Amino acid sequence: MAVSDHPGRRDGSTPNRRHHRGMARPVDEAVMLGGIAQVWKASPGYLVVLCEGRKGQGFRICAECGAGLRSGRVSAEHESPTGRRCRGTLESVALGHQFVSDVLRIRFARQQRLLSSADRVWFYHSLAYALAHGAAEVIEVPRQDLNVTVRASGPDTHEIVLYDAVPGGAGLVARLEEPETFRQVLECSLARVADCRGCAPDASCYACLRHYANQFAHPKLKRGPVAEFLADSLKAWA
Repeated sequence: MAVSDHPGRRDGSTPNRRHHRGMARPVDEAVMLGGIAQVWKASPGYLVVLCEGRKGQGFRICAECGAGLRSGRVSAEHESPTGRRCRGTLESVALGHQFVSDVLRIRFARQQRLLSSADRVWFYHSLAYALAHGAAEVIEVPRQDLNVTVRASGPDTHEIVLYDAVPGGAGLVARLEEPETFRQVLECSLARVADCRGCAPDASCYACLRHYANQFAHPKLKRGPVAEFLADSLKAWA
């Protein structure tokens, strides 16, 4: 099932969410940039795009006949794709597909371990979206050409995964591996979240962290903690 991320959708469905599944092949050891972040060389990685249906409620799929029904209350009996009556079990699922693109993994040496588990996840999402905006500005491409997700690499450790939005990769994230370029990304990201006039530090808006595709995270994104983290990171840059 093909699903568009275009903001003109009117069916009430949530934007597609991206998840990093793993690398397509073994990657080299990480290099430390500026003494503050481990960065793995850009390499093909597996990304999964999921559509979670109207208001994130998923899709109802019959395990027996394969019929797809709208989420919500449905009768036990339904019509199969061949027109017969079926009483098979309906499962709630998300629909998606996998693709390969160039991936750049970033793990900051300073981890936000003092935050609760839930707050830590949303902090890294906020940081990730700031870096994606900063990276697009530095390499002078539309923000839509780069995408980002967050993965847990340990109980209290998170990585930010930047990747080319084009399946197969376009060589964009590979340009961020150089220390000077990476530092410029941090500086542009800091400027975006520190000087935003559209929202308070404990919130976010479309002028700093929000965009259509990250609607699922809007209530949780906060620019203030990200600005503080990036400022401290740049001060520690060696």
